[in-house]
Amino acid sequence: MDEMEQWDDVLPVGSVLRSGKREYRVEAVLGKGGFGITYKVSAMEQVGQIPVRVEFAMKEFFMDGCLRDASGKVSTADTKGEAADGLKDFISEAWRLNSLCGQCRNIVPVDEVFEANGTACYVMEFLDGGSLADYVKKQGALSVGAAKKILKPVADAVAFLHSNRITHLDIKPGNIMFRSNGDPVLIDFGLAKHYDRRGNATTTIRTLAYSAGFSPAEQYVGLKQFSPQSDVYALAATFANMLTGKTPPEAIDLEFSLNDWSVCLPEEVRPAVVHAMAYSRKDRTLSVCDFVKELYGNEPSVVEKPVSQPAAEPTVESKTEVIGEKRKKGNQSCVGRFVIGVCIAFVVIVCRIGIKSWLNSSSQNQGTQVDPMPQLVSVNGSQTYDVNGVKFTMVPVEGGTFTMGATSEQVGDAEDCEKPTHQVTLGNYYIGQTEVTQELWEAVMGSTPSHYEGDNRPVVKVSFYDCQRFVRELNELTGREFRLPTEAEWEYAARGGNKSRGYKYAGGNSIDSVAWYCDNSDSRTHNVGLKQPNELGIYDMSGNVYEWCSDWFVGDYSSPLPDEPDSRIIRGGGYSHANNGFCRVSSRGRINETFNMDGWDIGLRLVIGERKPSNPNVGMNGQKQTNKLIEEERTRGGI
Repeated sequence: MDEMEQWDDVLPVGSVLRSGKREYRVEAVLGKGGFGITYKVSAMEQVGQIPVRVEFAMKEFFMDGCLRDASGKVSTADTKGEAADGLKDFISEAWRLNSLCGQCRNIVPVDEVFEANGTACYVMEFLDGGSLADYVKKQGALSVGAAKKILKPVADAVAFLHSNRITHLDIKPGNIMFRSNGDPVLIDFGLAKHYDRRGNATTTIRTLAYSAGFSPAEQYVGLKQFSPQSDVYALAATFANMLTGKTPPEAIDLEFSLNDWSVCLPEEVRPAVVHAMAYSRKDRTLSVCDFVKELYGNEPSVVEKPVSQPAAEPTVESKTEVIGEKRKKGNQSCVGRFVIGVCIAFVVIVCRIGIKSWLNSSSQNQGTQVDPMPQLVSVNGSQTYDVNGVKFTMVPVEGGTFTMGATSEQVGDAEDCEKPTHQVTLGNYYIGQTEVTQELWEAVMGSTPSHYEGDNRPVVKVSFYDCQRFVRELNELTGREFRLPTEAEWEYAARGGNKSRGYKYAGGNSIDSVAWYCDNSDSRTHNVGLKQPNELGIYDMSGNVYEWCSDWFVGDYSSPLPDEPDSRIIRGGGYSHANNGFCRVSSRGRINETFNMDGWDIGLRLVIGERKPSNPNVGMNGQKQTNKLIEEERTRGGI
């Protein structure tokens, strides 16, 4: 801290900055870089009837060449115009991070963005668990297991950024902080870049910046095109730092000596690290997800245990359509998987003789909790399909007119994109009783990409295009016309259709009874159908995983659909969301569908029925959406 106290361009302790939301007091200087200064600040928050002082981290834009006068005001006179571009990019990236707030628990959440003192600031969660750099310095070289445990959530966060066409470009141990519970969090987006649909950077700042030992060679000369491989290099270098306790050599020094240097790494992870740190991008691991697969192999993220203790299942009165013969799965050497397979086979046999039962977990032992199998309610008129031996049920939704958007029970957590409320009329359709499971995905596609493996867990880590391929394959197998729901169909079903009771979440006002989210999920997906269903007998439309919708995202319901939209709608919130507002029935999320990157906690739910305009009574947006989606389906061969 002595060095920090010598800085003459920082705001002194005790300085006060006012935003439209809070009054912040500077408590300490946390760090300074080429583009900004980070402070520890505090503000008064009302907790019930009691005012409480809460700590935050705040980053102020202050690039090299900026000056500060005695009043605290920042001048950019000595930056030759670079600061104007830099400030613009800083604000843009801050708002972009704010829009992602809550969608990934391992990216530092940006609470607000404001301008003051001639510059701009954004306010973040204060992370009090120290940095990874400090941790490695104190502990020395970590074991492979310990390093992997830290790396995986960070890698998931970076993959999530890439799916939104954002590269971090400054991944290193100093920019990975820990919460008090040990969760690693990626911070400092001062060098981050956003890219348009064509892969061109939308930022304007031209200043080169890199971190010796962690930045790839191409970053030394500047990046103009979207390049996930640059962050892949930095992730691998960070992993190497954890395993050796030392900063890797600079990229230019490794051009001809990577193999020689890599002997310091444990043999079991050396090939994956060497591949990810290749000097040339064309020789490097293509994506974060590929790096994770090479590094972790077939290691299970969660150790599965056999499920025990039978429980009776209510009779389901539905039509079952059998299609094909179940594909054989690959060899599974794991004893636990074998036992699970035997249990599942037993259930199938029992069902065939007319004694229907599901397996529940009675385990309360320490370690990984095992989900029970679901006990799905009967829904009159439901349709059950059998695809290669895997059954899934579609629930009827009777059409009607409803108010879409931030209705009264949603207002407390609602955002502008949920407005204005408007009337939507839909026809009859069927929607999946649960999310698409890993078992169904594997029966159709031959394999499943999901982490937290389990036949009855929802499939995740699937892009929009992955879902379109799945639907196309499913339709070929069944001869039906399954598709993704429009967001109007999704919201109407989540609200309970014409049986709606006006709940905040899908199935009730108590989120714990209807949804898996941060506070009760143990940071993992769960078997579908375990929580309370909604009024139509549909499960998990709040929490567990986000679900793709077919619609393009627009800023709010009154905005016209752009000629070249770049994001699709996702709905429902997921297992990792600390902000349960994302699990509300009107909450809207968005994510890019251009790059075929893994969706971090995104799955899908199926629909059958004639597509109606999503938003017919607000301008022409609804009909324009519908026409565009139908044209896309024709182009892709009847998806």
